[in-house]
Amino acid sequence: MGISLALLVLIIIALVMNKASQFFLPHKVFFILTWMIYALAFKMLGVSVHALQLTNMAPNHLLTGFPTIDLLGIYPSWEGLVSQLIFVVIVLIVTFRQGEE
Repeated sequence: MGISLALLVLIIIALVMNKASQFFLPHKVFFILTWMIYALAFKMLGVSVHALQLTNMAPNHLLTGFPTIDLLGIYPSWEGLVSQLIFVVIVLIVTFRQGEE
């Protein structure tokens, strides 16, 4: 009974997605979702480095006068900001290389 119901739900979802794909471009949706995942990874990286610093598992070299932006996962330390900068550079390199192909 449970498997039959799950299959029925999957079939209904597939039919709805098939009909809905005629009204919007899936590539635009995936483009937006990709950048949302990049933003989430950026924040998670900053929060993770900050958590390691708070528990004294990673060094903490603070930047005086630099703001803390919790919403974006930006904290005033060299380690967190450098790791996020490296992430942004990697994302940009991957994005530009995909654009060339």
